[in-house]
Amino acid sequence: MPIPNGTLKPEHLHFIRDAIPKLDAGERDMSGLAASIPHEVFDMLLPEDFSWSDCYELTAKQNVILLFWSLGLSEHFGDLIKQTGNANQAIIELVSRYLQNPELLKGWIHGEPPISLDEFKNLRGGPGGEVTAQEVAGLIYSVLAQVRALCKHGRFMSELVADAAQGKEESFWHAVKIDPTVLACSPFVRRMSIAHMRSEEKFFADLANTLKAKGEKKAKGEKVEQDLDPLRVIRKRPTPPPVISC
Repeated sequence: MPIPNGTLKPEHLHFIRDAIPKLDAGERDMSGLAASIPHEVFDMLLPEDFSWSDCYELTAKQNVILLFWSLGLSEHFGDLIKQTGNANQAIIELVSRYLQNPELLKGWIHGEPPISLDEFKNLRGGPGGEVTAQEVAGLIYSVLAQVRALCKHGRFMSELVADAAQGKEESFWHAVKIDPTVLACSPFVRRMSIAHMRSEEKFFADLANTLKAKGEKKAKGEKVEQDLDPLRVIRKRPTPPPVISC
């Protein structure tokens, strides 16, 4: 099922739609685990610069490939690119294999599993044991947001951020509603700085209301939109996504 010129077709979006329930359940499990850990312990486990918003200034494809690398799946991914001749198809094949067999990631940890907080904090895995569990968690959250944005707005999170950098206000608000951590991205910091200099009270009132609404949805157990209509998504994409060299 090759994807000419890197474009998304209805059958590929059907794949994304069918994968959403499992991705959604995985994110809820991660959020539930995080919420169960006392704040002071959680704070100790995370580095001072913990964030995933930088991923949104990559393309969605680069974001996914970086996640594959962090999970030690680069070799599998490279083999699939050779077999399919297409990076998009290779991504779909690899995600399909993981969803069918999560044991693929069993060998991520280098050495013995952690038994203490200090050991968990220093846990390493992936290629050469170079990646922390915290970095992997950030990459997973960023990729989930990419999928959520595509389902809801027909554009990846990275595309919304790129639009916001071009001054498109609608994309700014769409992105904030998907993941408020996007406010740490440089186009969003710039927009907020301009609003502050211009004393745009309405802008900050709207931002406060958006964050409040997001928090209320999160508290109620927000789910990824599952009624993905592939044709609706295709219509929303004005131009094909760029082909990324791998």
